[in-house]
Amino acid sequence: MLEETQHDRYLRLREQVQQRYENIRQFAKEEQLSDFWVSGAWRAEKLLLPHPDFDFMGKPGLRGRMGTNPAKYNLVKTWLEDNFDQRLTKAALVVDQFGGVPQTNLLGKTVNWDVTKFLFYAYVAAKETGVPIRQTKSILDWGSGYGGQPKIYKRMGHDSLTYTIADFPPVCVLQWLYLSVLFGEDAVNLITVEGKEAEKGKINIIPSSLVLRMSNEALGNPELFISTNALNECPAEVVRTVVEDRDWFGATRLLIRMSGKPIPPKEGNLEDSYDLLAAVTSFGGKQAVKRIDFDSNILIGSR
Repeated sequence: MLEETQHDRYLRLREQVQQRYENIRQFAKEEQLSDFWVSGAWRAEKLLLPHPDFDFMGKPGLRGRMGTNPAKYNLVKTWLEDNFDQRLTKAALVVDQFGGVPQTNLLGKTVNWDVTKFLFYAYVAAKETGVPIRQTKSILDWGSGYGGQPKIYKRMGHDSLTYTIADFPPVCVLQWLYLSVLFGEDAVNLITVEGKEAEKGKINIIPSSLVLRMSNEALGNPELFISTNALNECPAEVVRTVVEDRDWFGATRLLIRMSGKPIPPKEGNLEDSYDLLAAVTSFGGKQAVKRIDFDSNILIGSR
């Protein structure tokens, strides 16, 4: 029997997209989005239905929103060449046809552009916290775009790695399709009802409005909390809940990227804004890899 290709799997799984979205749409809480992301999130719904194209990342405007602008990546290649583990990295140096992310050369291999950025994040987190990639057992990723970061950890991690994503429902279903096409639907757990828990050893995708109400244990007891721009772009009250009420969901390590200024509350009252930079610093964070212009806004914390 011939092995199922990514395109074959895409054709089969795309038929489930509309029903899965109908099941999860009830958890779309617009008040948990900044004005900046309200329109973007609903544009994701238009992209999603009835199903995304096989090369969906090639759509105008989406590439920048999802962080796949090739022009930004060249500055991290030198850093990766100096810091990568060849044996560990080999599994991540592949080309995925699904998604239509442009290709480049990295460490002597042809890869999708996004591999460069997400490898960089994974290695920076490992280097600055002193915890190797394969020793991380559980990750909570707040806002994961189309799923590029879990793709890297899944390929470089271990079979028991629990990777949980919190995101807005239409994006959750996009992530489910993307990651299921790459790894098979048995590797991905999309939670569409209350009362379910993250499954150990899987990529779990959960609406952020549900995540805020779930126990740390139900989320896989995350050790590493990741958010590359998404948390910084949330309303202040959501950031405050994550940082203060949930204490980063019990994570002992942070990888936070802050792009630009924090988003003020919808009412425009700056007194109600939340200083995420100060919160990460008080966690034990520090600004990392300042010499790299590509991502001088990365903050690494450990406690």
